[in-house]
Amino acid sequence: MTGTPDGWLAAAGHIVGTVHEWETVYTWDGSTYLTRSAAISHGFQSFGSDDFNVGRIRGGRLVWWGWMEKEHPAEDRNEVAAALGLDPS
Repeated sequence: MTGTPDGWLAAAGHIVGTVHEWETVYTWDGSTYLTRSAAISHGFQSFGSDDFNVGRIRGGRLVWWGWMEKEHPAEDRNEVAAALGLDPS
């Protein structure tokens, strides 16, 4: 997404659909933070638990995606980037 500031974000995934057909929809409030730690703190405040992910944006691209300190595979990152309106890495 052009104009998205570099930084860390906190986003939650929600399963939408039926038992037979479903997708994960991600929500993010558009806020970015200077550190992963700050994004994690925001995630706890926003979502009330550790059921959220953090990501790193650089130049409008999602360059890191994971849970707390654990990075998820690049395939997941590309799918999430599209869902959040960001460019894949």
